[in-house]
Amino acid sequence: MRIVSALLLSAVMLSGVLAVPSTASAQELNKPEAAKKFMEAENPHLKKLNTRTDELTKKLGEAELKNLFYIREAFGTVRAVAVVQRDVGAAVKSCGKANPDMKETMDARFKEWSDSVGPVIKDREIMMDQAITAQSYMKPKEVRDYLKLIQQTAEYADKSIEKNYATAKEDCESLMKSMDRTQEVVTELLADLKIPAYDPKDDKFEGVPENYKKAE
Repeated sequence: MRIVSALLLSAVMLSGVLAVPSTASAQELNKPEAAKKFMEAENPHLKKLNTRTDELTKKLGEAELKNLFYIREAFGTVRAVAVVQRDVGAAVKSCGKANPDMKETMDARFKEWSDSVGPVIKDREIMMDQAITAQSYMKPKEVRDYLKLIQQTAEYADKSIEKNYATAKEDCESLMKSMDRTQEVVTELLADLKIPAYDPKDDKFEGVPENYKKAE
């Protein structure tokens, strides 16, 4: 459980930043203790992820784990933003259906938001692909399979969250304002993502969580 992807939890936090109007069941997950309990719920992918993570922490060296950490964190952030983009789009659609007078304006605002964020997502995906190809401690397919397992774990948990978007006019107006506030913030968050080149001599884990250190 230690290193279940931050993808879902990041998406929940980003959803809070974007003020996606939804039911209390999803909003409760903004509380750390509730989110942790939710992620610990039965998940058919979780055991496989934990097993694979333990294998890697025992097999790889410090520099290798550090590079994999950066790839995984970038992956989690990019995928979290993509999840939020999807959820905001669903909320905008619900608002437009319930408030026809707002539909055109909301659709246009969401398109502008997506047009700003979308290209940066693609650019960061290219960056990750290059980092995966450049490293030499694992076959690129092995890294991609590990990231896929992380995503499957998060997606399963995400699908378990009830997402019934609020459609009251004030909630939809709040969503509009949140897109105004966060378009630049989310774009900059993605643009600031960096994956340092793999260096076999880099054996220090400064700033990396304890659970990513090589197992004794």
